[in-house]
Amino acid sequence: MEQVSINGVTGQLPAVRASLVLGLSVLLLAGCGGDGGEQREDAPAPAPSATTTTASGDLELYEVESAGFALGIPEAWNAASVDDLRTSGALEEAAKENPNLAPFFEALRQPNSVMKFIAGDPEPREGFATNVNVIVEELPSGVGAEEYEQANLANIRRGLALEGEIAEERVGLPAGDALRLEYRHGVGPTDEQVTLAVVQYIVTGEGEGYVLTYTTVPEALADYEPKFDESAASFNLL
Repeated sequence: MEQVSINGVTGQLPAVRASLVLGLSVLLLAGCGGDGGEQREDAPAPAPSATTTTASGDLELYEVESAGFALGIPEAWNAASVDDLRTSGALEEAAKENPNLAPFFEALRQPNSVMKFIAGDPEPREGFATNVNVIVEELPSGVGAEEYEQANLANIRRGLALEGEIAEERVGLPAGDALRLEYRHGVGPTDEQVTLAVVQYIVTGEGEGYVLTYTTVPEALADYEPKFDESAASFNLL
């Protein structure tokens, strides 16, 4: 199938996946919480972009009104909308402390960033902070669910160092039908490559595509996978 580029981003996401997961680990291990941290003195006072309420089970429900979705996250995890991180100054600090990941953090600072939310376990496993991120993309006219799913699958296969096959499953979420993917890929130099395990959900709404990406180390997947699926089962559109 011919590649579909959504806002010029879909084709780029796999290529920056290593920086993405490493960058999120840096932010989460630094303790970026759901309140978005302290606001910079020179930043304008923003309207609340994420509202936290208690959900059923062991989840906290985050409503990201600016991006039009809600997602439940394990109570013990740190979480923040990218709007909150942008106004708190956390991204600038992370870029200063991790110059090799500065382009990633700079991309998150842009108002048109497709990444809208991040969350993760502050207790690392094998030195890695298990995390989830939510990407929201505007779909070009005529691009539906199947085209968006296939474009993402094609670019994952093209852009990541996959280890094994991609497992696909069709599931129902409150937000609608979703394609659930599970796969593993390597990151880093060949002689120091680290394997990561990914559970990903692709959902399409009215003119927008949503990608929920849960990432951990393979050794921890059995522990985290039920939490990933419980979180995804709470995903809904506002």
